[in-house]
Amino acid sequence: MDKAFVKVKSVTHAIKAKDVLNSNGYNAKVVRNTDNSVGESCGYSVVFDGDIMRAEGILRDYHVKFSSSGKIRNKL
Repeated sequence: MDKAFVKVKSVTHAIKAKDVLNSNGYNAKVVRNTDNSVGESCGYSVVFDGDIMRAEGILRDYHVKFSSSGKIRNKL
């Protein structure tokens, strides 16, 4: 299954996103962003397996703020 992420601005939003996704059947975990090369603050992301579009919809339904999302590409 594909890995995906949503980027959030605070640990509070990250924990809320993780809890909401886990309660909706996802296996989500909070990770600290360490790459600020794109000029953004470090912040946090929530990484999960599954359908990213569905996850975004769930987070919006629960009013969980996130700044961006995407799929994680494996480096070979």
